[in-house]
Amino acid sequence: ARRRSLSTATGNNELKAYQLKIYTDDAKIDALGAPRMLRALRCWKQTTDLFGLEMAGPSKRQVGTSVTWLGFNFYQPLGIVAVTPEKVARASAVVCDIVSGAVVRFDEYRRLLGLLEHMLVLVGGDRTFMNHAYGGCFRRGLRFGPATRMVFSSLQSDTFRRWSRTLLVHAGSFFSAALAPAAGVVAPPFPRDALGECPLLSWQQ
Repeated sequence: ARRRSLSTATGNNELKAYQLKIYTDDAKIDALGAPRMLRALRCWKQTTDLFGLEMAGPSKRQVGTSVTWLGFNFYQPLGIVAVTPEKVARASAVVCDIVSGAVVRFDEYRRLLGLLEHMLVLVGGDRTFMNHAYGGCFRRGLRFGPATRMVFSSLQSDTFRRWSRTLLVHAGSFFSAALAPAAGVVAPPFPRDALGECPLLSWQQ
């Protein structure tokens, strides 16, 4: 009853003792307690076998309260998500080149924008961080190819100075901030009726 009351208050499903997230071929399973996680892993193995899919090698498998997924470190007990240091360093290097006036090619710039879009979750999905990042210079790069030298306006330089400061002091956030409505995460409304069981995988057992 307490969890249902919380679900009503937050609009989220607060009853789930597990969840499975997949981005292309990268899966992440969260479960409360070791026995439930063990069942989840068995169900996942059953699913991959049913579809004839080969799981990643042992070196890419992780189990524990802290895991890395899609370039983010998830610290479950603390409720914190942080970008891996490698991605922060990669983004910071190109941002510093832009701010300092160094030569930046379109292929480097496009990769940077992909990284920054990925990192918007750390600032609650605040798209003002991408103000002026696209536009004339981006279209020019699309037209003339990967080696095109980028020419940035003062407004774009201001945007990347803001990113430079952010990457130095804000490489992570609490789950509650990362998954705030502003982050653009669309979630269905909490169902008023009882949750049914999954007949195939029997998660509720």
